[in-house]
Amino acid sequence: MEQLLNITNEELPRESTAMARVFAAHVGKKSLSHQETMMRLTENLILARESGNSFITLEAEESAALLANPHFCRGEKALFHLEGSHLYLYREFHNEAALAEAIASKLQAPAPENAFSDAEIRAAFVKSGGPGFEPHENQTDAVKNCLSSNFSIITGGPGTGKTTIIAALVTLEVKRNPGIVIEIAAPTGKAAELLTAGLAKACPEYPLKAETLHKLFKAQHGSGRFNCNGSNPLDCDLLIVDECSMISLDTAAKMFNGLKPGTRVVLSGDHRQLEAIGPGAVLDSLLTFDPGEREAARKLKKASTELTANYRSKLAPTIQELAKALREEDDVKLLSQRITNAASDHYCFKKSGKETHQEALESALSHWKKLPEVCAEITASSRKQAFEMLKSFRIITASRVGQDGCIKFNEEIMKALDLDSPESPGSALLISQNCRRTALSNGDTGIVFTDSINGGVKVCFEHLEEPLSFHDLPPFESAFAMTVHKAQGSGFSEVFFPLPAKDTPLLTKELFYTALTRAAMKITISGTLEMVEAALMKKSCRSTALRERILSQLEKADDEKKNL
Repeated sequence: MEQLLNITNEELPRESTAMARVFAAHVGKKSLSHQETMMRLTENLILARESGNSFITLEAEESAALLANPHFCRGEKALFHLEGSHLYLYREFHNEAALAEAIASKLQAPAPENAFSDAEIRAAFVKSGGPGFEPHENQTDAVKNCLSSNFSIITGGPGTGKTTIIAALVTLEVKRNPGIVIEIAAPTGKAAELLTAGLAKACPEYPLKAETLHKLFKAQHGSGRFNCNGSNPLDCDLLIVDECSMISLDTAAKMFNGLKPGTRVVLSGDHRQLEAIGPGAVLDSLLTFDPGEREAARKLKKASTELTANYRSKLAPTIQELAKALREEDDVKLLSQRITNAASDHYCFKKSGKETHQEALESALSHWKKLPEVCAEITASSRKQAFEMLKSFRIITASRVGQDGCIKFNEEIMKALDLDSPESPGSALLISQNCRRTALSNGDTGIVFTDSINGGVKVCFEHLEEPLSFHDLPPFESAFAMTVHKAQGSGFSEVFFPLPAKDTPLLTKELFYTALTRAAMKITISGTLEMVEAALMKKSCRSTALRERILSQLEKADDEKKNL
């Protein structure tokens, strides 16, 4: 526990928000004394939470003020939780503690044995990877680890074979136990859709449909609660979750709470991508640490396998080389020079200027000019052609607003394509809210078509057989340009990524890496050396004690065993 109390948060956001001010004012009114100090620490805590931190570290004066107002930390409806000098919102403390206990429990529980030979494991890879596929050693290591663990992690960048591993694992698990119940999930609709498509190709014998976590665990609309919970757990023997860098502390805690004690869990993802929108850095906490001499840390480290071989490197070598450099190198000057000077058929860095938007529009028109024409009638072939056109290119931005934000680019593209409104045939729509009634999820992309048979227009989605009317849609926005956050979990053949003209807190190394790795075949980055350096200098570091709580739980359990 001593290590827990030594964790600190170095930086807090400086600009206040309406939420932080309102919450601080409320606490000030309810304070018995030290109102100004209580308002300040409350505002700092809310700002820290909005930046993804689980707690703040209090100064002595702030700790004294809180102790003089003990009603804020007492009872079932406590607002705060104070642990040493760490101040949490009670909900974040509860989530962190509950998730740590759940993961530690799985790491401590007796695990199954891997009864498969190396030859059988390689044979499963041939089924998922295709004839002649030869798995890399760390791919087979990942499968072995998953087969013999209650909790395991597969991490690696795009193209390192995570989906192939999942397919091989499913094949072996079904062979070992034909009655096994396997569920596969992802944080967003688009990520679930891509995983489903990948598994259909790699594992046709056992077609498994990936669901969003919210759909799988039966999230209650509006409340955020999961109907699959401790009292009503999910019927599942093995849960595999992809794109886990996008999972917040809150979602992860509810997910583990909704599992049976014996359910095994496999997490997959790239921890160097952007973290979740909400507080915490779950995947990063479980992976980025030096185990040192602590036995508990070595046990947690052994739960993960990092993939290094890249099977897409021949398709776009420059992109893969730069992604590898971003993962492994920390010299900002060297990396920035490499990024701005690299050039190939697959990669281009252009100095931004007045022509940036025009270049982006020209690229968009080269891919989408015929989209309105294709969408003049709904047919099986026109649907396929339209979605292939849309997936061939995307503009992704650091922010939504401003001259270099996705809203501005979407307006310009709509005008260039002569699309008068979102209801014009050829418009691309991005769903921004889950909707169980329509089976649409946040991140799903639709295209508007003319419905000549029934009149008017309809919106088609790849994963839905029947098109939908506009009045059936949940909230949406235009999808020709999107933020890097929205693009996470998706992939496009070609990407145009304009860096902002001025530095912003959103511009980080994780955001740059995520943007780069959205492109499968080609990416054009528009910006300046200064903005590249600004991004690479800001590496996300969130205040969270999740890992240390897990290690403390493991060490506590080991001590109890020794004392028996």
